[in-house]
Amino acid sequence: PQGRVVVPADCYGGSWRLFEALRSSGRIASLVYADLSDASQVQAVIADGVDLVWLETPSNPLLRISDIAAISDAAHAGGAVVVADNTFASPVLQRPLAHGADVVVHSATKYLNGHSDVVAGVVVAADAERGAAIAWWANTLGLTGSPFDAYQALRGLHTLHLRMAAAQRNAIAVADLLVSHPAVQAVHYPGLADHPQHELAVTQLDGPGAIVSFRLADSAAVAEFVNGLRCFCLAESLGGVESLVCHPATMTHAAMSPQARALAGIADGLVRLSLGIEDPADLLADVAAGLDRATQSA
Repeated sequence: PQGRVVVPADCYGGSWRLFEALRSSGRIASLVYADLSDASQVQAVIADGVDLVWLETPSNPLLRISDIAAISDAAHAGGAVVVADNTFASPVLQRPLAHGADVVVHSATKYLNGHSDVVAGVVVAADAERGAAIAWWANTLGLTGSPFDAYQALRGLHTLHLRMAAAQRNAIAVADLLVSHPAVQAVHYPGLADHPQHELAVTQLDGPGAIVSFRLADSAAVAEFVNGLRCFCLAESLGGVESLVCHPATMTHAAMSPQARALAGIADGLVRLSLGIEDPADLLADVAAGLDRATQSA
């Protein structure tokens, strides 16, 4: 067993399960959860020695932004490798390798494919030798998608920039609506001026993206909000042409203990929206009606 790995406390629930399994099986010596959008926390954990830093920026589901360049510089100074999960942004909005990351990963199921009909992943290394090693392991373990899945993902790439632009416009409009509604306690979206990492998002990303998370003032009203939605499908996925709604505490992050969710800031009243490319007026009307239901049930 070797290696000290640093992971965002609010990482995707599937990533959390993976790292916890690696720790419990002894395949990594030490696992540290930290808020990697907080420069002081980053400096502290890296100063203690680290072998791998796993970034997720924007993070899922709280949309926190980590400074890829600064973290990469600090990690490399100590001999660590930096891996960035770029699923939420896609290459259209963010390119981690250009900011110093060693490896970038994507769930190609999401924006790259864009039609919610493929399960696939992508790993890209900045260094040819590391890339060859990853490809060797993928070949040895049989981590290869079917030809048809590859075809669908490649086809989706042709419209990635168009889909992302349309979905992002919808996300900006929905975020503005959420901010102004009394049923909402907090909105997590890097496109908002009061987002804690808004200035970093402006310089590191080419747009705030198409995912918006928000916390209802009354966590008991989540069901009222979700159940009456007509334009949003209740599902864990994201990044498709259709809009989706997710309740992280009972869906994507249900495997986390209540203590782990509390550390990550994932409250019971948190709702995540993945905006699709539908007519914005339809989406806004649907969200507004849902928020009104949440207000009435309080």
